[in-house]
Parts: sequence; C-alpha cells; structure tokens
Amino acid sequence: MSYHYKAIYEKQAQFYNKRPVAKQILVLAHLLLTWLFVFGYAVRWLKLITAETFLPMEGFRALFPLAICFLTVTALRMMLDRARPYAEDGAGITPLIKRKKTDRNSCPSRHLACAVTIALICWHFSKVEGIVLLVASLGMGYTRFATGLHYLSDLLIGGAVGLACGILTFIL
Repeated sequence: MSYHYKAIYEKQAQFYNKRPVAKQILVLAHLLLTWLFVFGYAVRWLKLITAETFLPMEGFRALFPLAICFLTVTALRMMLDRARPYAEDGAGITPLIKRKKTDRNSCPSRHLACAVTIALICWHFSKVEGIVLLVASLGMGYTRFATGLHYLSDLLIGGAVGLACGILTFIL
C-alpha cells in the first residue's frame, strides 16, 4: 500500500474543519507543546546552574547535543531543500495553521528533532522529566502532521536526528 499524504491529510483536515473546537484545541496543543519544550529546557538549565555541585561538564552535556541537533537539521534542510506539504507545487493543501506559501525546508522537522533531543537531555538528569517530554514529543509530531506542516517522513527523520543527538548526552 502506497503512502498518500494528501488523502490522509485531507481526511484529518476535514475532521478538524467540521469541528471548530477540536481545531482550536489542535492549534493550541501545537503552540503549548512547542513552549513546553522551551520552558522544560530553561527549567533544566536553571536547575543545573543553581545546583550546589554544578560541574561544567554537566552544562556541556545539556548544551552540546542540542547545538549539534540544530546544526545537523539546518544542514540537512539546506541539502534536501524539500518543500512543506502546502508549499509544494500542485499539492493543493491548505494547512490548518496559517503559513507563508514560500516557506520551504520541511525535512527534517526541526521542532521534533530538538524536542526529542531536549527530552533525552532532561532524561539524563531526571527520568520523570525525560519521559514526560518524550511523550509530549509524540504529541508534537502528531500536531505537526495533522496541521499540514510536515510529511510523515519529515517527522521520522527529525525524530531520528533528535534521538541520535540526544544519545550524545549519555555518551559524553
């Protein structure tokens, strides 16, 4: 069975367009999940730098993997130059979240890659924080797909990059 993004997306978009409250919840969830990772990472840093036994290597473990993730995703996006589903010529897709048609660089998903990396960084310091953020990253992946911002392959590659970069936290 072949993968038909447009058919799957249109079915989901139809569901949300018929249910304005569900659509608002989806869009709000997308926004809140993004901010959850920003807030979670900031809290992790505050905990690190205010700890009585702060070690510079711990700061390095919390920063280096995310920096590598961001740079890797940026390089891959430049090399792949893949249009977002709604920006692709002839796609005829209207995202549930308003975006510019000229917006490109869909693959890999930077949101998901950084979210998974942050989740694993936090896991290194607190399993509970890490598990909560890993579950939240699944929600983020869903909202990025359901709103029409990414293809499934963008999310899978982004998740894989995030996983590889996040594992650096445990290796360093």
